[in-house]
Amino acid sequence: EFYMNKNKELSEKLADTEQNLHKFEHNLQHQLEVNAMLQSKIETLEYSIQTFQQNKDTVSNYELTESKARVSE
Repeated sequence: EFYMNKNKELSEKLADTEQNLHKFEHNLQHQLEVNAMLQSKIETLEYSIQTFQQNKDTVSNYELTESKARVSE
């Protein structure tokens, strides 16, 4: 009787553990997908910042050239 109860108890714990493991795997997979999406967004933002900086530099160089042209007139 004692061993049958112990066996039943352990079987239930094992079933709970397997269910929790399945939930954990599902959550982990979801987290990996979210991380990949965030990484992609970060890369897009970094590219946008780099492009913005290049455009800003181009405008600054243009304004500097225009300013020098006006001074020399």
